[in-house]
Amino acid sequence: MSEPTHDFTLTASDLDQIRRHGLDADEVRRQLSLLERGARPVRLDRPCRVGDGVVRLEPARHRELEARYNAARRDGRFAKMVPASGAATRMFRELLGALDPSGDGSANEAAVRFLDDLPRLPFVATVEDTAARHGLDVAALRARRSADAARPLLEVLLLDGPADGSLSNAPYLGYAQRPKALIPFHRGAGEERTPLAEHLDEAAEHLLDHERRAVVHFTIPQHSELDFRDAARAVEARLERVHGARFEISFSIQRPETDTVAGSADGGPLRDADGRLLFRPGGHGSLLPNLEAMAGDLVFVRNIDNVLPIHRRDEVLAWNRRLGGLLVEIEEFIHDTSHAIEAGRLDGDAVDRALRRSAELLQAPHALAALELPESERPGRLAMILDRPLRVAGVVPVAGEPGGGPFWAASPAHAGASAGTVPVTPQIVESAQIDRDDPAQNAVVAAATHFNPVHMVCRLRDHHGRPYPLQDFVDPETFFVTRKSHHGQPLLALEHPGLWNGAMAGWNTVFVEIPGTIFAPVKTVFDLLRPSHQPAP
Repeated sequence: MSEPTHDFTLTASDLDQIRRHGLDADEVRRQLSLLERGARPVRLDRPCRVGDGVVRLEPARHRELEARYNAARRDGRFAKMVPASGAATRMFRELLGALDPSGDGSANEAAVRFLDDLPRLPFVATVEDTAARHGLDVAALRARRSADAARPLLEVLLLDGPADGSLSNAPYLGYAQRPKALIPFHRGAGEERTPLAEHLDEAAEHLLDHERRAVVHFTIPQHSELDFRDAARAVEARLERVHGARFEISFSIQRPETDTVAGSADGGPLRDADGRLLFRPGGHGSLLPNLEAMAGDLVFVRNIDNVLPIHRRDEVLAWNRRLGGLLVEIEEFIHDTSHAIEAGRLDGDAVDRALRRSAELLQAPHALAALELPESERPGRLAMILDRPLRVAGVVPVAGEPGGGPFWAASPAHAGASAGTVPVTPQIVESAQIDRDDPAQNAVVAAATHFNPVHMVCRLRDHHGRPYPLQDFVDPETFFVTRKSHHGQPLLALEHPGLWNGAMAGWNTVFVEIPGTIFAPVKTVFDLLRPSHQPAP
C-alpha cells in the first residue's frame, strides 16, 4: 500500500465551500490522503466462537438477567436508537430493472415472481386499490404472467407517477423513492405495518419506565422529517392506548459535517461541472455523533429492517431483556471496581482478582497481561481497561447473510495499545475490511461460526455518569474506500469507520449467542415472503 504523494492544494473557493459544509481544510486534505493511500485490511487472529469470544447464556441465568434488566428499565435507564436513513431503492432493485423493456432475464423473472406473489406481499391491498383508480385490471395482469403485464403494476408500486409523464389526479405509490422505514413490511388485523411502527410497538413492550415512558430515536434521511413525524403520529396514539405508554420520539439526520470529499480515480479531488468539490455521505459510521448526542445511558441499537411482526415478537423481547440484563451486570462490576480503585480500597490481591474477573466478564485477555506488570502499575491499567464504552452484542449462527461477523482482531484503539502493544480483542469486522487475497485470512473467515445482526445494547456513560466522548474510541484506520460514479464519472468514495465496526473498536465488547430465528432482515422485497414476515396462520 503506497503512501500519499500529492500535496493537495485547495483554492480560495474550495476553502469557502469546505467551511460552509462544516468541515475544515485539514480534514479534507486528510480525507484526500486516505483516498490516495487506500484502506489497510484488518488483521484477523481467529473467529469468535462459543467459549472463545462468544458467550452462551445458559437458561438457568435467564430469569436473573431479566430481573436486572427490568429493575434498570423501571428506573428509565434504557432507550433505543434505530438507524433508519436508508432508502428503499436497493430493496426494489430487481423490480426497478424490470421496468426497462430491454431488461435482462433475471429482471423479467423477478417481475413475473412479483405477479405470482403479490397476494402475499403486505402492501397488496394498497397496490390493488391504487391500480384500480388508474383503470388497471390487476387480476387480468396477474393471469398473463409476463414481464410486460407486470410493468404497469410495478410503475404503480415503484414510481411517483406514470413513466410516460402523463398527468394524473391519483398519484402512484413511489415506494422506490421512500425511506425503507416507511414501506409496509407486515400485514395483520386489517392494517399494513411499517418498520417504524413495528419498532415503536416493540419499544412499548420492553422499554417502559416507571412513568410508562419509552424513548426512541430514529436517524433519518435529510428532508424526510415531516414524513417520519406523520408516520409516527399515525400509529402513536393507538400504541399509547394499547400499551398505556407515553412515547418520546426524536429524529436526527446524518450531519453534513460528517460528509467526505469524493476523490478522482486519477488522484486528487473530484469536481462537478462547475468546478466545485463533490461531497458524499460518509457511511453509517457518520452516525456516531448522533448516538453520542442522544446523551443516553443504556441504548439499544437495531437496524430498521430487522424487525418481526407482533406474533413472532416474544423471543425478541426475551433476548432484549437478557442482553440488557447482562450489560447491567457487567456495568455493576465496572462501577464498583472503578470507584474502589479511585478510593484506594483495593490491595494487590484484590486488583489481581479484578483483572482476572475483567478478562472473564469483558472477554478481555489483555487484562491478564496486566498481571505481568509491577504491582504499583496494575491499578492504573485496570482502570484504563474498564473506563470505556461497553456493548453487549447479540450474534447469530452463520446462515449465509451478507455482512460482518465477530472476530478476534488487533485493535490499536483499545486498552493496552498505549503501552506499546496492540491487543487482540473481540471486534465486528465487515468482509470489505479483510484481505481476501490472503489464504490465511480466508481460512479464518471460513472457520467463522457467527454473524453480526446489529442487535446490541450500549453503555454510553462512565462510572460517574458522564457521557463518553465516543470519537476517542474510534480506530481511524478502519475506514472504507469504494468505487462509485457521479454522472458517469468514476470516483473514489471514503466512508468513515463503520458504526459497529471501527467506530466501536476501542469499546469493551461482549458477544452473546442469540437465536437466528430473531434475525429477519429485509434486503430485497422478496425477503418479505419469508415465513418470519408472513401473517399469523
